[in-house]
Amino acid sequence: MRMPSRPMIVLSLLTFALSLSIEAQQPEIPGPSFEDIMNLRDVGSAVISPDGQTIVYTVSSTDWDENGYDTEIWLVRSGEEPFQLTWTKDGSSTNPEWSPDGTRIAFAAKRGEKRQIHLISPRGGEASTLTEVEEGVGGFEWSPDGRFIAFASSESESDRDKAREETYGAFAVEDHEYRMTHLWIVALPEEPGSAEATRLTEGTDYTVSGFAWSPDSEEIAFGHTPDPLTNSWLNADLSIVNITSGEIRPLVTDDGPQSNPFWSPDGSWILYQTSGPDIGSAYYTNGLFYKVPAAGGTPTHIACDLDEDPSITAWTPSGIYLVGWERTKRRL
Repeated sequence: MRMPSRPMIVLSLLTFALSLSIEAQQPEIPGPSFEDIMNLRDVGSAVISPDGQTIVYTVSSTDWDENGYDTEIWLVRSGEEPFQLTWTKDGSSTNPEWSPDGTRIAFAAKRGEKRQIHLISPRGGEASTLTEVEEGVGGFEWSPDGRFIAFASSESESDRDKAREETYGAFAVEDHEYRMTHLWIVALPEEPGSAEATRLTEGTDYTVSGFAWSPDSEEIAFGHTPDPLTNSWLNADLSIVNITSGEIRPLVTDDGPQSNPFWSPDGSWILYQTSGPDIGSAYYTNGLFYKVPAAGGTPTHIACDLDEDPSITAWTPSGIYLVGWERTKRRL
């Protein structure tokens, strides 16, 4: 091997020394460092208790050892100091939701192989696991009477797919292989512990995309698409399922996407969003709002003169609340 000449070695040393001198002379950039920014904690998912005196919220922090983020649930009462309510050892606790009577908080956490629903008292203590669903849970919502929690869960992997994965490893054919998501409910047990869930929808005709309880806790309105592919939202429809009989009846099946159902406070109407029958304009025109009788019937277009692209937030006795873009700002 040919060694570098003495002049080249001297030149390299001088270059290195010069770079150190320049670096030492450069002023420090004012403000927080990269690590300082990464260490900032992020607050989100704030939910007010039914009596208006307590708030649960999530706090996300950087976990440098695990190269990720940890999210846990905190609680603050009026006039008191906040305190951390959950500690999930190898994961996060998210999506806190108050029971209607304010005595329990449901949240999602992966304290095992899959994400499940857990319950905890707002006074603190150990959380109990409510669901033990094979594929874990997605979104969930308390029934207004507090007796049930509805949740979405994807179908289990088939024996064929499991055998293929063991042989060849995990893979899927894009746009051809997927699993449907369906709707379930679980009744709240009298004593802390898990409870068996009941399936409300099934099959390969559609996948559930969102849902909302009726005010009397007897029915659930839900949106669904033919499959979970990206563009299938253009063919979304609405249906209603009765939790006692299991009967499912179509509600809105018009052309165009129907989604985001909200019940009126008296349970007689359902509000939803759509782009109308012109699917081609759904990508760039403002969303439209319709209400339809919960028992079925002809939809009625409302808020016709609203020249914004809003989303439904709530339907209360005082009116319908929307959040919409106004140029670069979002307003209520």
